[in-house]
Amino acid sequence: MAKKVLVTGGCGFLGSHVCELFRKQGWDVISYDSMTKYELKRTGYGTEATREYNWNYLQGIGVTMVKGDIRNLEHLLDRTTGCDFIVHTAAQPAMTISWEDPELDMTTNVVGTFNVLEVARKRNIPVVNTSSIHVYGNSINDSLKEGATSYERTPVAIGEDQPVMVGEISP
Repeated sequence: MAKKVLVTGGCGFLGSHVCELFRKQGWDVISYDSMTKYELKRTGYGTEATREYNWNYLQGIGVTMVKGDIRNLEHLLDRTTGCDFIVHTAAQPAMTISWEDPELDMTTNVVGTFNVLEVARKRNIPVVNTSSIHVYGNSINDSLKEGATSYERTPVAIGEDQPVMVGEISP
């Protein structure tokens, strides 16, 4: 019996490649995607063509396609029956959208990720969480120095004699 994985954000750049990889290895793959791309919509780019291309390609190689939003816990829970694990690639990564629509940003990234973790807890299956290049900034080719712990002191710090806040607090 083939193993089964659900990929959130399966029609996005990262998610579509994850779906393709597992499908080529013989897995049963479910792509779970809301089929939205807010940043591209804002710029006027034809998002439908991009998402539909990935949808059709994945469907053509045998991926089960589900249009769904990670903010809907029950729908997500229903679609994970029999899954061995979840790969979470869904997100609203655009900084500009977080300013324009902070509620969308928060509900997708915080509530949506909580829902993915809650489904994994209820199903007792692992989650592979991914991130985008946006968190690394422009220094992706610089060497990364890892210390003994995740919590090390840095040479740059705020001195105890410095004010925490400067300015007025509005009511």
